[in-house]
Amino acid sequence: MRPKAIQRGEANDQTYINHRPLEVEPAVSVPRTRETRRKGTFWMALVWAAIPTVLAIGFGDLRINDLPEQIATVVFVAVLLPAVVICERLGFGHFNIFSGSTIPDWLLFSVMIALVYLYSLILVVIGRLLVRLLVGWARRWQG
Repeated sequence: MRPKAIQRGEANDQTYINHRPLEVEPAVSVPRTRETRRKGTFWMALVWAAIPTVLAIGFGDLRINDLPEQIATVVFVAVLLPAVVICERLGFGHFNIFSGSTIPDWLLFSVMIALVYLYSLILVVIGRLLVRLLVGWARRWQG
C-alpha cells in the first residue's frame, strides 16, 4: 500500500500518522497566563556563591588578630572550628590552639574555603528565595 500525499487545503484538524490521529495545533501562539520558569537557575546560584567566597579569600590575607573582635569570633566559630573538626574526623591530624597543629595548612585552608563557599551558597539561595517571594507578593498586591 502506497501512502497518499496530502494536497493543499486537504488537511483538517486531525491528521493521521501511522494510523493514529495527530492533533494539529494552530500556528498562532497563545499567550500564556503563567510565566514559565527559566532553566539553569540552580547553576546561577552556584556562580553567584563564588563571588562572596572570592571576597572572603581576598580578605583572608588579613590576620585574624587584625580583625575586629566580633568578626574574628564569627570566623573562628563558623569557619575554623568546623574545618578543624572535619579534618580531625577524617584522620588528617590533630589541632591544638596553644601549640602546633599536625593538620597540614593547605588542607585546613582548603576545607575552610569549601565551608565559606557552602555558607555563601546558602545565603545566595535564601536571598533569591526572598526576592522571588517579595516579587510574587508585589505582583499579587498590584493586580
